[in-house]
Amino acid sequence: MTEPSEPESMLPTEDVAPTSGSSIEEDLPWIDGCAGRHSFFPAGDQAIVAEMMESVRAGGGDPLRDRFLPDQFRDDRELSERLIRWIADRPSPVGNGVTQSMLFASPDQALEAAITWARRRDPSAFKIVSLVGSDHGRTAACRTASGRPELHDGYGPMVAGFAHVGAGDIDRLRQVVDETVAAVILSPVNLVDGVVALDPELLSAARQTCDQHGALLIVDESTLCIGATGEPLTFSSLASSRSTLASRGGAGEIADDEVPQPIAADVLIASAGLFAGLPGALMLSGSQGFAAPEHPPSEPIWADPTLSVTRSAVLATLSEMIRRDSLAKVAERAEGFARDLAQTISECSLVRDLSVCGLTLAVQTDVPAADLVRLARQHSLSLQPIDPTGFLLQPPPSLNDQGCRRLIDRIAGVLRDAERGMATETPASHSDETNPQAQADHEIADQEVNAEADGVAEADRAVESASADPTE
Repeated sequence: MTEPSEPESMLPTEDVAPTSGSSIEEDLPWIDGCAGRHSFFPAGDQAIVAEMMESVRAGGGDPLRDRFLPDQFRDDRELSERLIRWIADRPSPVGNGVTQSMLFASPDQALEAAITWARRRDPSAFKIVSLVGSDHGRTAACRTASGRPELHDGYGPMVAGFAHVGAGDIDRLRQVVDETVAAVILSPVNLVDGVVALDPELLSAARQTCDQHGALLIVDESTLCIGATGEPLTFSSLASSRSTLASRGGAGEIADDEVPQPIAADVLIASAGLFAGLPGALMLSGSQGFAAPEHPPSEPIWADPTLSVTRSAVLATLSEMIRRDSLAKVAERAEGFARDLAQTISECSLVRDLSVCGLTLAVQTDVPAADLVRLARQHSLSLQPIDPTGFLLQPPPSLNDQGCRRLIDRIAGVLRDAERGMATETPASHSDETNPQAQADHEIADQEVNAEADGVAEADRAVESASADPTE
């Protein structure tokens, strides 16, 4: 299976002036539709910057002072305690609470470490099971764990010992996981094919199956914004969400025994929104936590020189989340944002669907995503395409009502201009006179038709000649 081809552009291929009636203004401040992936708080938050600068000053002005600390890649107790304070009385994302937290330079590195250490627990358990359609990164093991053929094609043999099951095939999951499986890797929401949340029944089945066979449940939330559902992590909110069950079962009251019970991961990878725009990832583990293997402190992969600054960023972010009680109104804000966005873009004929999970949203349209991304730049808006005709939105969970309204208005402006552009586009048959490429294509086609006609005529003459000569 190869990566699906991009649809042909339905709008002009060059950056052109906005169509007549466009709402574009001069010198608009730039907006990133996925800014929440970079930082929970708006870029340049003064409290975050101040704490990071204080960390640098405390190190004598050397932000790289910790690059050769022997214990740099071990459990960070201060981080763990800060996380425990932040989660407070909410359901813990990992079993029996956060007992270990480790800092990494990237989500891929964190997941690679989780896979490696899961396999080290038992030499006879080496297989890793993940879901079809998942995307876990770009390193060798992360590509192999990803259940997308386009991430495998052209990269030679994949890493051995990986298997994939369908995201909705619980029976197959139970069949594949046995005593030879070291871990099951899940992403709570698929962002590649739109915002598609995993069924809580699958999450529960994965937890039960891992417990039955002694495998670890590794949850990869690295692309999901921290706190975007109103809970610290998306994984812990999905299985215990009454709204999820209500949307599947229809209206009416839900009995307490019908509500999915909260489940916990053994290992969880978090990144988006935690690092104030810097690269980094946290690996959290709970009751089945495991110690990092011994590595020389000078080994490059373990001695990343930026980790001290990265650490100050995540500590500052967690401190401000606690101080401002930042999760208190996120669920309400997310519901309002989705409702206002749906109402605003509902009149646009190009919009086909809007999928939502907290403040993670995907808009599906009838226009190639590349066209919308290019047109959005004219509105000083950055959009991230997720499939041939869709784009992703991940605004910061701390964004205020005014910021939400501004983002929605920009998106609506892009869609209106795209709609006008399609409505005023001149049909190809009417534009050939001013389109040199179209004229050349027609000339080639005419030559091919004429050549074919000449060939047919020559064949007819040969047949007639043969029929007239009885000796042939």
